[in-house]
Amino acid sequence: MALFKKKEGEKKYYKSTASQREARTAYFFVAPYVLLFFVFIILPVAIAIGLSFTKYDLIGSPQFVGVQNYVYLLTSDEEFMKYILPNTLKYSLIVGPVGYLLSFILAWLLAQIPARARNILAIIIYSPSLTAGVTMAVVWKIIFAGDSSGYINSLLLQLNI
Repeated sequence: MALFKKKEGEKKYYKSTASQREARTAYFFVAPYVLLFFVFIILPVAIAIGLSFTKYDLIGSPQFVGVQNYVYLLTSDEEFMKYILPNTLKYSLIVGPVGYLLSFILAWLLAQIPARARNILAIIIYSPSLTAGVTMAVVWKIIFAGDSSGYINSLLLQLNI
């Protein structure tokens, strides 16, 4: 017995072609991000995890050793247990919570002052993080300028493309 039987005279409802087109367009615009995320984030992390279970010296091919690398790291590597692990734990336990706390306090303090001064202080506080984006926009605009002054366009024009 089918759960969803079509009754006599009932119309089937399909997505309209406009919404299908919108969905395809959305996938088209998201695809480069997903592809780049996979190639530059997921794939290297997966390869690194896979290589962590091998003995690999960059000359020969990797040889599977299982968890032997982790056993060595936790039991025999004095540098790791004496310096690296404690420093990493201290750093993560101090920087994480303190960073969040200071961010919260700064946001709360900003919210307490009048709107005009708040806008000016917000610009002063956030401008260092915005300058990298602006710099990249200027650089890319120069590289991809629409006339022969753009580096990429000039090269393509020379190649008659």
